[in-house]
Amino acid sequence: MRGALAAGACAAAVLTCLGSSAWAATILVVRSRDAGAVIDEATIRLHAELSAAGFETQAADVDAGADPRVEAEAAAAKANVDATLLLLPAPSGADVWLADPASHRTIVERVAIDPSSPQAASVIAVGAVELLRATRVASAAPAAEPPPPHADRPSDGDLAAPRAAPPPPRRGLLAGGNVAAGVATLIGGGGMGPAFGPLLRLSYGIGHFAGRVSAIGPTIEPRITAAGGSASVLRAVFDGELVATTAGANAAWVPFLSLGLGTSYVRVGGSPSAGFTGVTSDGFFFSSTLGAGLAFRFAERSAVVIDGGPSWTLPDPSVRIAGVDAGHAGSPFLRSSLAVTTSL
Repeated sequence: MRGALAAGACAAAVLTCLGSSAWAATILVVRSRDAGAVIDEATIRLHAELSAAGFETQAADVDAGADPRVEAEAAAAKANVDATLLLLPAPSGADVWLADPASHRTIVERVAIDPSSPQAASVIAVGAVELLRATRVASAAPAAEPPPPHADRPSDGDLAAPRAAPPPPRRGLLAGGNVAAGVATLIGGGGMGPAFGPLLRLSYGIGHFAGRVSAIGPTIEPRITAAGGSASVLRAVFDGELVATTAGANAAWVPFLSLGLGTSYVRVGGSPSAGFTGVTSDGFFFSSTLGAGLAFRFAERSAVVIDGGPSWTLPDPSVRIAGVDAGHAGSPFLRSSLAVTTSL
């Protein structure tokens, strides 16, 4: 008990010095209706603490739920006082609002308390006086820059948890690993095709460039017919390509160019007319391709891709029926594809 009385005497001495200094002023203490028993008791104790420090006090009431900043500033201007103090309940404590017309600032500070403690109201009142003292000491010193006109009331989230980290930068459409699946067409002018087949593609890129490998086939294409019979054709294409784009990482539409080399597999099966013999033959041929395309990103990691361009097969595979050239792949021929790509 003796220690508590001594501490109280020291606090009163400090506050008396504060009130008797050049800062002595009239303080308006605003009470919010329906703020609760703890805030009501703290408001009464705040009057006593300020009076003990030599301040003159005035009292005013505001409706519960009103904007604290607006009410505090309006009350200070209307009463023509030097500062306004308003106490409001808050989770695990109380918010002390201080409107200081001299500096044109409204400051809010949360005082943490144990609501079940019998000293809760006293802790809030002392915290309010300490805020008033700190504000007036700061206003007496030269400011490096003008303070903000108003302060926002701290949210429970700001007090309870740190701010979330900014999201990572978006990855470019060609960057990293990607897998694509779709359908491809091979269209030539030599009587072979058009051919349609499944497409599977894997790629890996860095920045604006990527390397990709593609597999097309086996294809489905119409039979080649002639006077001596007919022939079925099956093709498959395997190649590697270099892809480049100038689009940025955030672009939804991504144009690109490609250049590739690879191999084409062709198998021909003959069905002869009477008097001829059918032969089945196959082989691998060197192939190259130039391409251009456009991708549309419809999700963070997925896009629809359409591309195409001329391709060459060397030597040009041909089909002969009864000694007559019935068709060949046609060099160049047009290769195109439509696929959906997803990043890995």
